[in-house]
Amino acid sequence: MFKKIDIIVIIAIVALDKIPVETSDPEKWKSVIKINLIGAYNYIRLAIHHLINNGEGKIITIGRNMLKLTPDTQGAALDT
Repeated sequence: MFKKIDIIVIIAIVALDKIPVETSDPEKWKSVIKINLIGAYNYIRLAIHHLINNGEGKIITIGRNMLKLTPDTQGAALDT
C-alpha cells in the first residue's frame, strides 16, 4: 500500500478540431478550458497538502496546444 504522494503528473491534451477561430464555438472552447486548466488546478489543489506535509514532492503538468494557422491568419502560438 502506498504511504505518501511523491509526484503529481497531469496531462491536459483535450483540444478542439482544427478550425478557424472565427467559425469556432465559444462553448466548446469553454469546455476545453474547463477540462485542461480547471481540471488540472483541482487535482493539484487536492494533492498539494500531501506534498507540503511530506516536505517534498514534484508537480508536473503536460499540455498540448493544437492550433491551425491558415495563410491569411497571422498570430502566435504557445506550446505548453
